[in-house]
Amino acid sequence: MHGLRLNGKQARIILAILASLSVGGCERLGLPPLFPGSTPQPAPKPAEPPPPVPVAPPPPMPEAAPPIPVPPPPKVATTRSRHRPLTATDELVGLTPSLVTTRLGQPNLKRFDKPDQLWQYRAGVCLLELRMHPDGGQTKVAEAVLRPEPGQTVSDRDCLAALNDALHLTP
Repeated sequence: MHGLRLNGKQARIILAILASLSVGGCERLGLPPLFPGSTPQPAPKPAEPPPPVPVAPPPPMPEAAPPIPVPPPPKVATTRSRHRPLTATDELVGLTPSLVTTRLGQPNLKRFDKPDQLWQYRAGVCLLELRMHPDGGQTKVAEAVLRPEPGQTVSDRDCLAALNDALHLTP
């Protein structure tokens, strides 16, 4: 029979395990004591934590700043406009963008093709297109075209009536 050979480190580990089992580890594991007649010592009680250190309450929060007023959103025409209805698109030629906005409101589409601008107003079955171009240092409506939407067959008169109704322009 060959003997078990251990190096010094292995022997110390085994001795440490055996010593811990002899001090009460066997009973904790449900094993009989290593040395009969010995009584295991109860584990020491953990030290009680120190009493809590009083902490000063946090300083009061500063009063909140008053809210910053936010301007109301732009009003959308929900009632009839005070502007008279368009009788012809030529009425818009020569107007500046701000005058067009005052007269018709914001367009459904703005496209910028330097130096020109294209504004579109949709009116159900019809479409008003305004081409603006710089004129004497100021942008103005150079062309106003009212036409049916693609696939629609509507007279010019009915198109103009649809535009006036969509933009809430009344006599």
